[in-house]
Amino acid sequence: MGAILICGRTLFTSQYFHGGVWGSLHNKSVRPKVEISNIRYEGRDLIFQLYRVEGADVYGSFLIKIELLDPSGQLVEALSQEELSAYPLEDIKNHYIARVKPGKHSLIIPLGAKADFHMAVAKGALQGPHTIRLTDISGIQWEADFSI
Repeated sequence: MGAILICGRTLFTSQYFHGGVWGSLHNKSVRPKVEISNIRYEGRDLIFQLYRVEGADVYGSFLIKIELLDPSGQLVEALSQEELSAYPLEDIKNHYIARVKPGKHSLIIPLGAKADFHMAVAKGALQGPHTIRLTDISGIQWEADFSI
């Protein structure tokens, strides 16, 4: 009887969390997810928090582009793949042991990493509502709206 209960519980949790018994399989640990929060402007810097909350733990998110867009979707400021791979460590304030850091070809955000990212932007360029868009090397994009 105990074995049947354990088997039933295992099948239920597999279906509930991953759709693994019937229906389409969904596994949140496959694709990275980065949250953008605490967006503010201080001094010469736009500061926002990056937090990697999902994805494979052995595979980082490789950020190749950060864009600031105005309300009409026009590009205001951007950091390219080359700029992110050479980004100064003093402009990335990590909170945890898992660290956001520049890599050879991108900005690396491992699972569980949380950091305040400082980006130099002319304040006059950020009047009113804007959007931050992050682009991963896989093509996944994350966006957050903000207003200064």
